[in-house]
Amino acid sequence: IVDALRSFAELGNVAIVGAPGAGKSSCLYSLASQLRDENTDVVLIAADILDASSPERLAQEVGIESAHSLVAVLQNWSGDGSGYLIIDAMDAARVGMNLRVLCTVLRNVSEQAPRWRLLVSIREYDLRASAEVQRLFPGTPHSVHQDPRFKHVRHLQISQLSDDEIKQTKSAHAKLASA
Repeated sequence: IVDALRSFAELGNVAIVGAPGAGKSSCLYSLASQLRDENTDVVLIAADILDASSPERLAQEVGIESAHSLVAVLQNWSGDGSGYLIIDAMDAARVGMNLRVLCTVLRNVSEQAPRWRLLVSIREYDLRASAEVQRLFPGTPHSVHQDPRFKHVRHLQISQLSDDEIKQTKSAHAKLASA
């Protein structure tokens, strides 16, 4: 699934959706690790542990000096090819102004720093409940890994493993079988 996400993300912004515990974060962190190993520009933000009550506070949270914004830093980040701004657990930002601020910042990055691909993980429920997040990812879903409820959202769905898939994994990996 990481390979499918990578191929899909190379072509544009992607919302990564799935049920709680389906593996969205694991998939994003694996992709971020691969990209960094290849010296690709990656900024990874865990939305569940930061204060995004304002664009200025978000910039401080990710270590940017107060005179600059995340958008300005990404605009001026030199580099060849696409960079990847990865926001994990965007659904955790639904409290207060955090979601609205993150959506505004992401929209500005998309418009003002176009070399950056946006990858955002969000629970299915939260994507369904947020037209604002849906508008950030207009387009066609992944051809195979998709949730039919989001026909006009460019997304990739991470599905939970079936009982058969769990059994196959356990039989292939003895350490997991004893867990």
